[in-house]
Amino acid sequence: MSKAYQPKTAYYNELLRSCRAELLLLGYAKATASLSGSGEFLQRLEQQGKLTLDQVEKADIDEHLTYLQTRPSQTGGALSGYTIQGYVFSLRLLFDYAERHGLRGGSPLAGIRLPAPPKSERYVATRAEVDALYLTAKDDARLTALLHLLYGCGLRRMEAEALDLGDVDHRAALLYVRRGKGRKRRVIPLSGRVAEGLKHYQKRDRWRWANDYTGKAYLLNDRGRRMRGNTISKHLAKLVKEAKVNKQITPHGLRHAVATHLLARGMELERVRDFLGHGYLETTQLYTRVKTEDL
Repeated sequence: MSKAYQPKTAYYNELLRSCRAELLLLGYAKATASLSGSGEFLQRLEQQGKLTLDQVEKADIDEHLTYLQTRPSQTGGALSGYTIQGYVFSLRLLFDYAERHGLRGGSPLAGIRLPAPPKSERYVATRAEVDALYLTAKDDARLTALLHLLYGCGLRRMEAEALDLGDVDHRAALLYVRRGKGRKRRVIPLSGRVAEGLKHYQKRDRWRWANDYTGKAYLLNDRGRRMRGNTISKHLAKLVKEAKVNKQITPHGLRHAVATHLLARGMELERVRDFLGHGYLETTQLYTRVKTEDL
């Protein structure tokens, strides 16, 4: 939420604070939980004299959408369709929270539909590119472990960041995601290659980055602290560059790639869903739409 759009009333400020706190507890990413765009909406409600959410009507939502489609962005141009979609999603989260905590009358967002922004084709790394990444990282146990977590285990970036030493059971060859997206838990069986690579990093090489301040984090940065998501992305970007593979490969792209590769090899859709920790089979079905001839 931008400081330029901070509401003034205590009611709206507390609403944003408590909603954001609950979203973080539910496992939403920090960027999503920031409710970007909601502050501006609430500030405009204040200007109209509407100081509680139960005063909001569908006409207020329609008017705000029209406003967003006409107001300039910080760079001077119009807001993109993606930005407006994100703002509407943050409002949905806010009203859903309010309904869970006593808002009556239903959400005024019900029935609101926006034209979907043009979809870009998501790049899926080929098996050859994944092999090239592993080959480039072969002399670095930490980078190899990072690849095992993102590709071999299909972890989201936030899940790799949150992983602790106790979450990897080397004896049973299992990895536990204690709190994934939406606070979902899951257990991931480790293949022989992945199990061996993670064990090698933890037992033989993790000490290289550890110090007196190191805690229980599985992935450590160069200062011996928990490796954060941005650092994970930077390490992968550097590895992608050194391996001379497609620069569109990202942490989430590797998760997408392993799901696509598993489906191409014949794994049942339900098993891939459980592997990824998707709440709905329809989400996993998106991966079946990718052409696999070159994978």
